Amino acid sequence: MKSKSQTGIALITAMLIVALSTIIATQIFYQQQINLRRTFNQIQSSHMFQLFISAEQWAKIILQDDLEKENKTDSLLDDWAQTMPPIEAEGGQFQASLRDVQGCFNLNNLVINDQIQAEQVTIFKALLQQKALNEQLLWSLIDWLDSNDEPTAMGAEWETYSQYTPPYRTANQALTEIPELLAVAYWNAEIIRTLNTDICVLPAPPAVNEFGRYTSKQSQVTPLNINTISLTLLKSLSNKMLTANLEKIIMLQQDEGFASVQDFFDKLDADNSQTPKLSSTLKADLLSIDSHYFMLHYTGWIGNLEQHYHSLLYRNTKIESLYRSRSY
Repeated sequence: MKSKSQTGIALITAMLIVALSTIIATQIFYQQQINLRRTFNQIQSSHMFQLFISAEQWAKIILQDDLEKENKTDSLLDDWAQTMPPIEAEGGQFQASLRDVQGCFNLNNLVINDQIQAEQVTIFKALLQQKALNEQLLWSLIDWLDSNDEPTAMGAEWETYSQYTPPYRTANQALTEIPELLAVAYWNAEIIRTLNTDICVLPAPPAVNEFGRYTSKQSQVTPLNINTISLTLLKSLSNKMLTANLEKIIMLQQDEGFASVQDFFDKLDADNSQTPKLSSTLKADLLSIDSHYFMLHYTGWIGNLEQHYHSLLYRNTKIESLYRSRSY
């Protein structure tokens, strides 16, 4: 016959086993719920990405239709410039818009074929001046873009970056995306937000060889589209433009657009009577009335999940996606 102490020990043991079993079962159930939620999120995320690809196809059709029109200019009046309203999709909705990124300053224009471009330096200096930002930003970026290790007077080369924690070297090549600026000396997120819509990063036009498509080395300046350029950047085109009367120019840009660069020059000189003419301070080959680069911005919602993507599209005889990226 068992003693009371043996019975007590057996009871405690049984209770421990039940408690441990409950804890293990709860942990298994909790982990299962996490795995289910993770799988569900992955399915939603995949669904969201497929909607983004669909939006990209929509953008390509819009740009292709625009390319086939008789009017060869690109302006804010074109179909591609109109924001798509939110569209219902299975389980959620998405919204997309296209932006002409030749209406902003291409930072890669500062160094072409390893040569500093004086006209582009002048434009970017004026842009920084209007935003009340330090000129150091220009020279540190030039040192980041050029292939040599000799710092400019106000720039930064590997000696500066070697003192960071962790240390690193300059890229000595063209930028791929705007966030890379966070690695450049003197640049930070607040400065990038300040310049926001006035700057962009565009690669060289893609080329094709026996191995397929590739993006060639930065070898030519990407012109600015005067039909989509901002007022701030318009004023930065030359020192004389900073004080020019541009009110009617902006109204014409928004209401009609310019049929040619010469048309823009004529209207600029008509509104600004001076000698020499204001248009003589600008270089026609740095400007255009059409564009090849467009950025697709996409936002999708499914349940409580929201995701942002962007895609850089290049339009020549056809529309190509140069890269896709997740935005945060």
